[in-house]
Amino acid sequence: MCGISGIIGRLDENNRAALARMSKAMIHRGPDGHGSWTSTPDARGWGVMLDHRRLSILDLSSAGAQPMVDDTTGHVISFNGEIYNYVALRKSLESEGQSFRSSGDTAVMLRALGLHGLEAVGWLRGMFAFASWDPQQRRLLLARDQLGIKPLYIAQSSNPNTTWSLIFASELRALLASGLLGTPRLDPQAVASSVWNGFVVGPCTAVQGIELLAPGHYAEFDGAGRKISEQDFWRIPGESPKPTMDEATLASILEEGMKLHLASDVPLAVFLSGGIDSSAMANLAQLTADAPGSYFHPRLRGPAVQRSAVREADRCGNRHSAS
Repeated sequence: MCGISGIIGRLDENNRAALARMSKAMIHRGPDGHGSWTSTPDARGWGVMLDHRRLSILDLSSAGAQPMVDDTTGHVISFNGEIYNYVALRKSLESEGQSFRSSGDTAVMLRALGLHGLEAVGWLRGMFAFASWDPQQRRLLLARDQLGIKPLYIAQSSNPNTTWSLIFASELRALLASGLLGTPRLDPQAVASSVWNGFVVGPCTAVQGIELLAPGHYAEFDGAGRKISEQDFWRIPGESPKPTMDEATLASILEEGMKLHLASDVPLAVFLSGGIDSSAMANLAQLTADAPGSYFHPRLRGPAVQRSAVREADRCGNRHSAS
């Protein structure tokens, strides 16, 4: 879990201070590193400022730090999440003659976006929310993963006399901390939604003027913060495939997905709630890990923990056991 935030507006001290407050409000999301980046100003002195709070998972070196600038395309990204198919994407880009300094997923997705544009968003398999700046066209691309696992909150100014037009962040509290929105007001529609559904239905939030970017959706903004395009790059299919998959195919898909999820340069852990789903996932992790048992954090590793995971999975009818 990382934290991203940014502003399109005048590149002045007031907006820099606002971005710093947004970043500080999300320090808990990224204890391993912090970075900020500012574009070149336009004729009015406007541009984009990006910030990143890092939780290191892949490529723990400084080459994986963000916001990341691509040496080849000049594109810049601030990214929260993981791209599970980055190894396959990396090989595909290398076949085009590309090379990378970083061993992580951020550099791969950034190069893909820089070279192939919006088409590359649909190639990403993972959980993500990101902001990518194209310095040639002076456009900002915001995108959120297919199922909306990673959040991205957005607010746009309706006042043409303000010194900012767009702010965004991984958390709503960060937008409030910016100090740019004035006095926050509760959205009556959000209250009605919460009473009726038990939660606020997106893209609305509890605060007027702040929205969530929709899952499986991207939006492009120009250097003045005006929205120039938006589109769903993925939608849940309207009907199930025919014929439906058999048990063996489902098992293969689950194992492949789990193996991709285990990509990490730091120790991984499994926290079990004792339910069928989490126990089954723990057993799959044991089966698909490169070194069985290696996904357990040292403090959690041990026969008792592993036996508990296997017992719960076996209760689901899984005949496999952990070693």
